[in-house]
Amino acid sequence: MSEEKDIRFSELMRKGQQGDAVAYHQLLSELSILFKPYVVKRFRASDETDEVVQDILLAIHQSRQSYDPNKPFLPWAYTIARYRLIDHLRRWSRTRNREVGIEGVLDTMASEGLLPGDDEMDQQLEEALSNLPEQQRKMVTLLKIEGLSIKETSDKLGMSESAVKVSAHRGYQKLRKILGVNDSGNP
Repeated sequence: MSEEKDIRFSELMRKGQQGDAVAYHQLLSELSILFKPYVVKRFRASDETDEVVQDILLAIHQSRQSYDPNKPFLPWAYTIARYRLIDHLRRWSRTRNREVGIEGVLDTMASEGLLPGDDEMDQQLEEALSNLPEQQRKMVTLLKIEGLSIKETSDKLGMSESAVKVSAHRGYQKLRKILGVNDSGNP
């Protein structure tokens, strides 16, 4: 990731957030080119590459207001891409390989270095997230990974803001328990 590219993408996103359709279209076009080899390297089902890239672009589009132009763009975008890819791998595993559990697929991919950021902490976090009830997992993902606000999450899921807060709080508590972290953040 070059710094110039990150600055360029950040500027295009900032303009897009301000309503510049041309800049935003340019950003999505360039991201499409950037993410295609990223997806191919990590997900070898080439017939679905374009679908996964489109899913990543849609997730970036849906999260665009959560991006802070004062922060680097590419780490934000790659975080979204990583989680969309993992979601796609889970769906793919359930529909294509019914006899193989997703844990086995993700473990194999992680051991082969096919998942980005596959260090021990990321693996623990992924496993912990997969152990949360679906609603709590959605809350944690939208709020902490995609960076949406409570209001944006509430609007997206059609829930009250207080229901989002309660569900997220319960999810955070369960994550702490699963990860063996106390309320101070220490193991």
